[in-house]
Amino acid sequence: MLTISLHCTGYGWSVCRREATLFSQLPLPQAIELARAVARDEHQRSHQATRVEMAGVNNPVVLARFAAADAEPVERPA
Repeated sequence: MLTISLHCTGYGWSVCRREATLFSQLPLPQAIELARAVARDEHQRSHQATRVEMAGVNNPVVLARFAAADAEPVERPA
């Protein structure tokens, strides 16, 4: 499963894929929107299960999830 993650920095929020920062210094709503768009696009191209998450208190909070190739994409709102 590919994970697109959101990280908070002193300058705003960053959207990351693995260790690579794709977008940075964003307000949270824009970061969530871009992360979901990246995950959706990656899922459509690769047909791989994809999700968007950000750090929570104890566990990551999943903001969107796109199912594997043989299932319909499922997006969960925050």
